[in-house]
Amino acid sequence: MRLDDPGGIDMILIGANIINIFIILFFLSISIYAFIIFVKLSRRGIKVLDIYIEKNKNNNKP
Repeated sequence: MRLDDPGGIDMILIGANIINIFIILFFLSISIYAFIIFVKLSRRGIKVLDIYIEKNKNNNKP
């Protein structure tokens, strides 16, 4: 494949586009996964906070 051949340049551009699509899909999937992990962590934190509040509610009464 020679670079002065128009077909060769087209093949390079198509290859670059395919690589870009894979990179975008990779980062999109990582972002979705990170969001799911964040939601799970926040739900667990809310449960722990509810347990802590319920446990300490009775201890603060005079």
